[in-house]
Amino acid sequence: MTDSLSTVVFTIANAATLLCTVTLAFLTHRKASNADYLREWVTFCLVGAGYCASLIAAANVVEELHGLLAVRAAMSFGSAAVFVFFRFTVKFAGGIKGERVITLVALLWLAVLQPLFWGTRFVLAGVAPADYSAYAPVRGTGSPLYLGYVAQGGLLSLYLSIRTYRKSRGRRRVQAAYLLLAYGVFVVSTTGALLAPVVGSARLIAALPNLLLPLFPLVITVAIIRHRLWDIQTVMHRTAFWAVLSVLLVVPVALVLWPAAPYLREASLGELV
Repeated sequence: MTDSLSTVVFTIANAATLLCTVTLAFLTHRKASNADYLREWVTFCLVGAGYCASLIAAANVVEELHGLLAVRAAMSFGSAAVFVFFRFTVKFAGGIKGERVITLVALLWLAVLQPLFWGTRFVLAGVAPADYSAYAPVRGTGSPLYLGYVAQGGLLSLYLSIRTYRKSRGRRRVQAAYLLLAYGVFVVSTTGALLAPVVGSARLIAALPNLLLPLFPLVITVAIIRHRLWDIQTVMHRTAFWAVLSVLLVVPVALVLWPAAPYLREASLGELV
């Protein structure tokens, strides 16, 4: 029952994040033509949705091969999300010295990782059952290459977020503050996907940071609603509000009903017999 509940909690957290990121991509799309950083944000939301969908699949599939494919997809989407988020912070900050060189290095690093994910066991040695997921990644000898990529992308994005906050004023400073807060949540939460294979633990506690992942798009949503982040229209603010409210209503109900589903199925089968 504990393993089942852990999987349910992990799945719901990622499902809520997926719903929020897709909603935010839709809300931002109509304004994306006005600024480069909005287009990067839409891309990031969609890639992030792919990452969450892959984690959901890995947590619930039965066959090991399917679990391995889902984990590989999650790592591909995750590494791509790091790159796109870096590009977003660069555009939002108004550029960075040596932008082309840094972007090219990061893009090449990302390109090198993809065949290592899918064609070798150098970075991802395989998958193994975990109490929060049917299959979780097992680190390979080359996993530091992936962790180093995530670290460099994260640190550069953090630097740009802090620089934007310090140099901006008025509404833009408030927007930058929300982005900085959202970035902090994102960094802490995404360590959940990395912590389990790094520490060699398959217990839910190793993935607890990942359960904070829904807070990342929620912080951005609050910024959209309260501070008109990126000047999105009021009608879109209301759409975001109802999307977030739906998540907040659905998640508690799912937490109650989902663990009971196996018992309900058994009762139904018993009546049929």
